[in-house]
Amino acid sequence: MFEKLAYGQRLYVSGAFLFLFLIAPGLAAAKTLKVTAEEYGDKWSFIVPKGRLQCKINAVVMHVGDKTYSLNGKAMSRYRGEFPTWRRIAKPYPGMNDPQAKMPPANDLIKRGLALCK
Repeated sequence: MFEKLAYGQRLYVSGAFLFLFLIAPGLAAAKTLKVTAEEYGDKWSFIVPKGRLQCKINAVVMHVGDKTYSLNGKAMSRYRGEFPTWRRIAKPYPGMNDPQAKMPPANDLIKRGLALCK
């Protein structure tokens, strides 16, 4: 049956097979890690009290309720237009009068997120 398909159709079927049986199960079973403001204290840079970190091919994201935010550069470029960046939920930078100045995620938070990819 596979031999009767045109070249483009064989590529499509092969790609669908690879996604369904090799890639999709890994995405569905991706590990997450709960992080909280209580745990980070003053280093917590978000206006939300908690989130769940997840790493997808070195792209660290944080799930907050039913929304997902890109935390590192890989995630911001890979998921541009799909997930908003951490700036949407970031606290204003202390001592700055500029409302655009936001506290970045703690380095430790990104490192812990990247560890989930291993």
